[in-house]
Amino acid sequence: MLIKYIYKFALALAILALTAYYGSAFILPSVTVENSSTFAIEEVRVELPSSGLNFGSIEPGQRNTLHYSLKQAEGVYQYQIKFKEAGVVKGTCAQVSDNQFHKRMLLEIKQADEVRCHNQST
Repeated sequence: MLIKYIYKFALALAILALTAYYGSAFILPSVTVENSSTFAIEEVRVELPSSGLNFGSIEPGQRNTLHYSLKQAEGVYQYQIKFKEAGVVKGTCAQVSDNQFHKRMLLEIKQADEVRCHNQST
């Protein structure tokens, strides 16, 4: 009988942990970097007013998504893209503020000199 309660408790704990994990991924804002260009990217950094995101290398046709803290000062997204063979591109796009629940920003790299920002919030 005690074993039965232990299994139920363990199952409930696992369900609670999964709900918390996937719930936080839904609530937290994120930035997605999509490399639609023909150039390999060595590193992408996106600076937020209160934190920074390092996406690492992204090959042509690939994307990477990172979530960030809801607690942010007012400001803008500042990006730096370091291509393996085409130099460095820097720029800014879109406003960032505190408590932007479920905000989704797409940084689309079309070519070495063409970067587009899309707010995908629903």
